[in-house]
Amino acid sequence: MNDHRKIVLLVEDEPLIAMVGCEMMEDLGFEVLEARTVSEALAVLGVEKGVTLLFTDIDLADGSSGMDLAREFARMRRGVPIIVTSGRIRPTALPAGARFLPKPYSDYDLAEALLPDTGMNRRRRDRELAVA
Repeated sequence: MNDHRKIVLLVEDEPLIAMVGCEMMEDLGFEVLEARTVSEALAVLGVEKGVTLLFTDIDLADGSSGMDLAREFARMRRGVPIIVTSGRIRPTALPAGARFLPKPYSDYDLAEALLPDTGMNRRRRDRELAVA
């Protein structure tokens, strides 16, 4: 297994949002695994030990909670980044190391959330503003 792979588990129940998010993440160099519910996500995590980031919606259609998943993931995989997102709910407390990204998010917002330690995002935005 390549230790440099970036594998994100995307948990999103809205098919269009999942498709767009998956494409954006792949464009950023991530391998994307998808799940629509907490139980599907836990099944993926049971098989794939190399997940380097969890990206989950909070309010999932089956009534499960992305916040519950984030807490369980933080317990299972200490130190692995977590991003929670929602267009309706703004969490007041997140698991250690988790960040919140409100919907709707742009490709720039997503890049900054997924790749916060690179100056790539700021340089890219500055370059595009200079061209405009």
